[in-house]
Amino acid sequence: DNINILFTGDAQMKAEEAMLAKRRYPVPDVDILKVGCHGSRSSSSARFLDRVRPEVAIYMAGKDNKYGYPHEETINALSQIGAGIYGTDVHGTITVTTHGDTYTLQLEKEAAPLAPPPVSPTPPPPPLPSPTPIEEVKEFSLDVEIKPPGAGTVNLDPPGGVYPRGTVVSANCTAKAGYEFVQWTVGGVPVPFPFVFITMDSDKTVIISFKRTGW
Repeated sequence: DNINILFTGDAQMKAEEAMLAKRRYPVPDVDILKVGCHGSRSSSSARFLDRVRPEVAIYMAGKDNKYGYPHEETINALSQIGAGIYGTDVHGTITVTTHGDTYTLQLEKEAAPLAPPPVSPTPPPPPLPSPTPIEEVKEFSLDVEIKPPGAGTVNLDPPGGVYPRGTVVSANCTAKAGYEFVQWTVGGVPVPFPFVFITMDSDKTVIISFKRTGW
């Protein structure tokens, strides 16, 4: 599958409706959405978001800006469709690297995606005469290969190495005495930062490389 990225610029809801109305070039589902108009409530309508269904949503806004971007309505709408939300006011410069079939995010500032708003608990349903089968949750394993062995340590958050589908795992490293960090390799893509975020949508092996200090 190809990676679809949609750049909306400053498109507001009227422009979004025009995009949805095009029959010859219909708007596809996307993997990454550059959120319109800095995360303003004037963009990102529920109908538009329900059509594009991004895995990751990225907005650009200055920290503590006078316009209040991103607006709470936009963050709530993105959370409701399950998008991972990243913004320059929280994560600094955000770099997306892709070879067409996978992608990685590189964040200037290490931070988890914006949390969805709290949800009121749903009252439990009435008891059933027989137990309802629970669908098995698909889990994937994450393996980390350290090169050369013993040159450093890796911390995974959340820990464990086996995760439900869609979990975003933060991985960071510490070089041992006499070694220094070189890069991560995630899905064949080099990442020159000491921390990475990995979306668990399959079994994955990532490589972290160190070199001797001074070499």
